[in-house]
Amino acid sequence: MDNKIDFPRVGRPPKFKTVEEFQDKIAEYFRSCWTQKIDMYGNPVFEKDNKGIKTEERVMVQTKPYTITGLAVFLGTTRDLLLDYEKKKKYSDTVKRAKSIIYAYAEEFLYSGKNPTGAIFNLKYNWNWSEKTEIDLTTNGESILQNISDEKLDQLIQSKITKLGINGAIEGEGKKDGTKSS
Repeated sequence: MDNKIDFPRVGRPPKFKTVEEFQDKIAEYFRSCWTQKIDMYGNPVFEKDNKGIKTEERVMVQTKPYTITGLAVFLGTTRDLLLDYEKKKKYSDTVKRAKSIIYAYAEEFLYSGKNPTGAIFNLKYNWNWSEKTEIDLTTNGESILQNISDEKLDQLIQSKITKLGINGAIEGEGKKDGTKSS
């Protein structure tokens, strides 16, 4: 007797059936961020050869920045769902590559000379950049103050107070020069 129960598959089927389809759609997103340059008369601009003759090659300008959310919207999904694709072995490399292109775009924008505020926010939010200074108050992993007596700590504090010239000012008893205030 077989006690095996077949449960129906739950959840939404993958939006992209093949990696190639996924890669093609991502490439299409990056191309969609560029449009042909138009001159002041509304005419499309083309490259010129070394003799100054117009070629068939269009002059393209980037009109939209590369973003994770922009890619997700273009793919008809959400940012979170797109990032979930990275966890699927089949799509992982493709998502990582797209994210690397977007990351490089944001990072390079910092050096463009334009206002980098949006790029900084993007790098903090999407790429875990931070503006923090960490100070290690340990010596070989042990606290500096761990093996110091209260008496020695009081002496160290008092010597710093004296060195800074703030005797008496700590408790509001005097001025910075040590004299009493009236």
